[in-house]
Amino acid sequence: MNIFLGTITGAFAGSVSILGLYAIVFLLSRVFEPDLKPKLPLGVLIFGLIFKVPALGAGWLFTRTLGTAGLLSFGAGIVLVYCLAVGWMITSSRSDQTQ
Repeated sequence: MNIFLGTITGAFAGSVSILGLYAIVFLLSRVFEPDLKPKLPLGVLIFGLIFKVPALGAGWLFTRTLGTAGLLSFGAGIVLVYCLAVGWMITSSRSDQTQ
């Protein structure tokens, strides 16, 4: 049960972290392309930007009470989300090249 809770918590914190990272990249991209439109609603980007670090911290504090298995699975959940994001980026960039 600890492994499941740790993985779910890590996946949630990783998802919020990815949203925050996307928001940062989007804001920096607007410097060079002012008329760039976000692919996600602005409220979602602001949520991710504000709650990126607190979600990771709260997840770590929660899974610390679950023991070593909880902490390891929390890290695995975060890594899973980031690997899925990289995989999505690679496949979407390949489809952009073929069009």
